[in-house]
Amino acid sequence: MPRFGSPGYGSTNFNDRTLINRPTGKAARRHTRGTFASINNMKKKNWIIRVGIFLIIFCIPFFLFIPIIPFLEMEAKTKITLSTISLIIGEVMFWVGGILVGKELFRKYKSYFNPKNWFKKVDKNEESQ
Repeated sequence: MPRFGSPGYGSTNFNDRTLINRPTGKAARRHTRGTFASINNMKKKNWIIRVGIFLIIFCIPFFLFIPIIPFLEMEAKTKITLSTISLIIGEVMFWVGGILVGKELFRKYKSYFNPKNWFKKVDKNEESQ
């Protein structure tokens, strides 16, 4: 004789435990609320990652401005101050952006800034990871 819950006994093809373990009532509402909370958390995290990427990209002009400073017509003290401030702002923006995007994404963008990697041929399998 077939066991209760097997396909030959009038049961559906899926496991009956899915109906037993499904949350109902308050538990179902709590489960749904948690899902929406995780979606909102993902949106918040996505926003933070975008700000981090923006900071990493926006730090580039501060570094590019440093070699131009010696050719400006200013006092030497002003040039030194301006180059120091530009360097500090660029570094702070780069590292704060790195903290916001996270370790994996930061390593990826940091490798883009390394001149050794500019002309390297990248394997398509490594690029997708």
